[in-house]
Amino acid sequence: MPCHYCELGIAIGQGKRIFLYSPNEEVNNFETTSTFYHLAEVEKCFGTLDELLEQVTIVKKS
Repeated sequence: MPCHYCELGIAIGQGKRIFLYSPNEEVNNFETTSTFYHLAEVEKCFGTLDELLEQVTIVKKS
């Protein structure tokens, strides 16, 4: 298991807000992605980087 999955698991365990970005929806593929990607605590963001920044900014202001 690559180290970034360990870090992701620790962040989720600590209740950190997790945004998973992909320009397409390839992160929804259960066969090629980590189980962590499919947890309810992970907020998936699709589209452009501008749309990601908008979503993160909106969440941060809330």
